[in-house]
Amino acid sequence: MAGLSLEAVAATADTSVAYLSKVETGKLIPTNVYVAKVTAVIAARLRDAA
Repeated sequence: MAGLSLEAVAATADTSVAYLSKVETGKLIPTNVYVAKVTAVIAARLRDAA
């Protein structure tokens, strides 16, 4: 994930690594709010890296 660990994304998005991992592997379907929150974390990291 854009050079981010699951731990870093989970901590910043205020979620658990276990839940994020299940979403990433398709074992859980996230809500739109969850997707927006995680996307915002990753987008911010990409902006900071640019």
